[in-house]
Amino acid sequence: MFFADHTMTSPATILKGLLLLLATEIPAWSAAQGTADAPEKGLFKLLGPPPDVRPLALAVEFHLQDIDDINDETETIQFAGTLLVRWHDPRQAFDTVSAGVREKCFDDTYQYTEQFPTWVPQVDLVNAFTPLETRSKLLRIAPDGTCLLVRAINGVAKVRLELQRYPFDTQRLALVFRAHGYFGNEVAFDPGAQAMFWDNTALRIPQWTIDRLDAAAQLYTTQVMGVTNEVSAFTITVDVTRSPLHMLRLVLIPLALIVILSWSVFWMDRSSLGDRMSVSFVGILTAVTYQVIISDALPDISYMTFIHGFVNLSFLLTCLTVLANLAVGVADRKGKAALGDRIDRTCRWGFPVGYVLLLGINWAIFH
Repeated sequence: MFFADHTMTSPATILKGLLLLLATEIPAWSAAQGTADAPEKGLFKLLGPPPDVRPLALAVEFHLQDIDDINDETETIQFAGTLLVRWHDPRQAFDTVSAGVREKCFDDTYQYTEQFPTWVPQVDLVNAFTPLETRSKLLRIAPDGTCLLVRAINGVAKVRLELQRYPFDTQRLALVFRAHGYFGNEVAFDPGAQAMFWDNTALRIPQWTIDRLDAAAQLYTTQVMGVTNEVSAFTITVDVTRSPLHMLRLVLIPLALIVILSWSVFWMDRSSLGDRMSVSFVGILTAVTYQVIISDALPDISYMTFIHGFVNLSFLLTCLTVLANLAVGVADRKGKAALGDRIDRTCRWGFPVGYVLLLGINWAIFH
């Protein structure tokens, strides 16, 4: 009615009419819209953990399916398994009759984030070497609001290897999971008595034997924006023992035989100094080659291991045969044949006894 006669209406009158229209129409539209959207606005309350319980208990289980590799050089463990997390959210309770189902199942992240918004804990791997890969995911919701999240995962975790006894070492490897973004006073893992499952007959790791697997919850301290907080973690420990047969047949036994054969110079003729030196230097070069093999098999560590001691002692004993050869050669050139024979006879038993004693000391130091 305000715009019926454009020639009679001033700008002030038009502005006054618009303000009156806004004052009368928008409140009514807002009330109707708010009533229509009220159930959907309530869904936003589901995007956080249940507010009534602190900390929220997350019952957790882990089913270990496979350990593909334990890498000495990168100090990592590659694994595959299924992670199960259960919690109670009364906001998700529903009536089976009106819903028409006995259990709600969502087998994709889109379904329970876009089609049916709900809070789901994002459990990640704290000591991940590469991003944790999720093969499949399933969320199951019971009528009473009990939620079960099932995730099939592949991961590579960074672990700490203690290699002093290599290749006769045992290791304790850890996989540490946490609820991303939440502190210990908000959510806490609660593993049951049977929180770890694995098939002992099907699980095989090259060069390793699994001794024990265990799971437990623990708190660790971290800093976020300068504030110290405790975070709940679910830790899986894997105790393994290395099978030394590979290194025995590749390094230890062949190198020991070469060292023993290098002692054949003590039965060679005193005047054959060139031949004796050739045999000794073959043993020295072989020991150096095995040192290269060991450096490729092990990471760049700053401490000694048993196998380092073994290779170095073998190298030392082979080098000492060169000095014995020189002593015999000098005695022979000076016409002291008896002295040269005495040196050879002493070395025939002295080197084996010394080698065994040194290896025993090496074993005692690292074990």
